[in-house]
Amino acid sequence: MPGLVSSDITNFLNEEMPQIMADAVGRKSMLFGMFPHKFVTGGPGPRWNVTYAGNSSVQSFGDGDAPLAAGKQSRLPASLDWKRIRGTIQIERSAIEMANGDFSQIGDLFQSELDGLYQDFADELDDQLMSDGTGNSSKDITGIQAVNADSGSYAGIDPSTYTWWKAYVDAAVGTLAEVDLKTAMRDLTNTPRKANPSFMLMGPAVWDICAALFETTRNQTILQTDFGKGGLKLQAGATALEYQGIPLIRVPGYTAQRIDILDMVSDGGWRIDIIRNFLVDELPLNGDAQVWQVSFGAQLRCHNRRKQGTLTGITA
Repeated sequence: MPGLVSSDITNFLNEEMPQIMADAVGRKSMLFGMFPHKFVTGGPGPRWNVTYAGNSSVQSFGDGDAPLAAGKQSRLPASLDWKRIRGTIQIERSAIEMANGDFSQIGDLFQSELDGLYQDFADELDDQLMSDGTGNSSKDITGIQAVNADSGSYAGIDPSTYTWWKAYVDAAVGTLAEVDLKTAMRDLTNTPRKANPSFMLMGPAVWDICAALFETTRNQTILQTDFGKGGLKLQAGATALEYQGIPLIRVPGYTAQRIDILDMVSDGGWRIDIIRNFLVDELPLNGDAQVWQVSFGAQLRCHNRRKQGTLTGITA
């Protein structure tokens, strides 16, 4: 296919690569692998119904009881807009010309650039999923910090009107104590929240604080010995933490001094939605290099904010 031009490559990338790109980013993202997720074809942003009061007709009954009036769930519609993430790659035109229309050679040219871009996309996706969505003039994904709050609208529902639409929040914790975690778990699992916490997310600094707290409160010295090759090997430090059976997950690069407690299994579940069709757009030349922009849409949805919790302002 001599005479190959950049528009041919753009068409090829848009026809053959979107699913490959989406799968690659998903494999490299830590949170994408932890959260339920769905590839969608586009359309409006995520839409769902929030159940805030159960069906009042559900009760025990005996023979001869009069029929009940019809009952139904009390629901509100929730919605979010898509947020978009982009990045660029560039290939020297001289290298493209040397490929002489051979797409296999062109694929090799792109592979190293795309591999790096996939990792950058995955890192950016993880950062935005943990955020409050206000970054880059509120163009970021509406992340966990936006959900795990007791004020401010989320998904079009205002807690000043619907007062139950609030996460559990323990603000300005300071020095973390076990009672802080115990109180949070009790509030989340009791009526009316009735949450079923799945795990706790935190950055490395807070994870270390929790490890030190558990070692102190349990009066344990975390030390293992192993007679390996060359003599005695001492192993110290926690490799995994749990509280009341809930795993504590260390999120690399996350610097916020907070713990987020997430319910993934009940009607409080979470899901990452990504538009399957990654878009590739040709941009103006950069010197001798042809430039392409790769972009995709994504959003994080939480089905029920009141089943989530957070402890913030942890200093030690």
